[in-house]
Amino acid sequence: MLSRRVGGVQQIKVNVDLHSYSELILWPYGYKKADTGTDMSVDQNNVFKTIGNQMAATNGYTAEQASDLYIADGTLNDWMFYDQGVFSYTFELYPIWCCTGGDFYPPDEQIVPQTTRNREAMLILSEYADCVYRAIGKEAQYCPAGTP
Repeated sequence: MLSRRVGGVQQIKVNVDLHSYSELILWPYGYKKADTGTDMSVDQNNVFKTIGNQMAATNGYTAEQASDLYIADGTLNDWMFYDQGVFSYTFELYPIWCCTGGDFYPPDEQIVPQTTRNREAMLILSEYADCVYRAIGKEAQYCPAGTP
């Protein structure tokens, strides 16, 4: 991640971290309950929520701030957003709960169905990679034409 900074500017704009299990789409912050503050503006939070809900509408997952699940310090999403400015999501994949239909690790037979299930969500996020603020109609404010 750090090697993708060019001229002090992070080139990566969005990220997905894949985990199992719970069928969730999570975004920062995990370390605190507040949605916004000095480390996340209302617009940034609205971007996370809007894109998260759009993705969840395609795969049937629940979209929520990570701390709504439980408080956790040192998460990848928190670091990527706070330190690198990357809009980072965690997908907690199939199954909904541990040990449903197997164990913590889904069976091999679930690879194709679950990757297929999440394809559209990943495509949605990739469509916003040039300007995540387009999700809330503020691309002109945050992503003027000709800027990365």
